[in-house]
Amino acid sequence: LLVLDDSLSSVDAETEQLILGHLRAVMHGRTAVLISHRVAAMKDADQILVLDQGQIVERGTHAQLLGAGGLYSELYRTQLQSELGVTRPEAV
Repeated sequence: LLVLDDSLSSVDAETEQLILGHLRAVMHGRTAVLISHRVAAMKDADQILVLDQGQIVERGTHAQLLGAGGLYSELYRTQLQSELGVTRPEAV
């Protein structure tokens, strides 16, 4: 069992992808628990659990959760926009 608790929080997106690529090889065929605020780290997980206020509010694959349009989808869009340097206009 491999447990990684927000282990990628201090690296940039490019380094994160490099580390995740190596971890995929190590985790193949093994049980791994990844805990992260960064949605990109979860994209290849078999199952993703989304917690809010200590409660599981969503569960599924990356594609299922994006399609559901819930909290996971919102976090993904927000983080992607941040990485791309896209800012939202201020509400009027």
